[in-house]
Amino acid sequence: MNAFDTAHTATLDALFETASTLHFVKGEHLLHPANPTHSVFRIMSGIVKLYSLNNQGEEYIHIFYGAGEIFPLRWMSSDTAVHQTVYARALDHVTVQRISTADLDDMIRNDGALSYAILQQVVQQFTIYAERLENLEYKYASERLAFRLLFMAGRFGTQRGNDIVLPSITQHDIAASINISRESANRELERLERKSLISREVRHIVIRDREGLRKELHTDSDPFDWRTHIAK
Repeated sequence: MNAFDTAHTATLDALFETASTLHFVKGEHLLHPANPTHSVFRIMSGIVKLYSLNNQGEEYIHIFYGAGEIFPLRWMSSDTAVHQTVYARALDHVTVQRISTADLDDMIRNDGALSYAILQQVVQQFTIYAERLENLEYKYASERLAFRLLFMAGRFGTQRGNDIVLPSITQHDIAASINISRESANRELERLERKSLISREVRHIVIRDREGLRKELHTDSDPFDWRTHIAK
């Protein structure tokens, strides 16, 4: 973390120092259309999935949030409940801090440093969504999956020797996040395993050959490499 990031983290720490702390178990909803809220959450640990449902009850995943990120930011453009049609669910044990949107709005209007720190969150999340659009522009399931695995490595991966261990995100969620079927995702994961680019453990996908995954995309760089915490 550089001095710039440290300063913004300290600013957000001060903002949330009086916030309530909440804990959610795997599968529990933080946001649900049946229970509108006027709150903003800051994730301290764990991963949260933000998604909506179509008329057939199928999930459309918008984004995965991780530690240090604030959501939902829709409150900045609306004074209505911030998630009328959106769900947020814990993918593992999640700890968050919660503050009311009204309190946050008041503080932002009177604190330039805080306003700038929140702006950085907005820009970061815009970039994540832009990368998601780029991911969906790929024509073939093989390319979409390779992009998504590299993207998740940069966002949430943990270095283990020469490998990168991805968080416990299900095959269903991976498939839904790149708009392919679970069956297609499984076929492509099996193909990547046969090529020794990845392996699958009980709850995790492990990237064995990062360079090989890049070649699946015909590129020498990773998606989202400006924020990756995995050493290249």
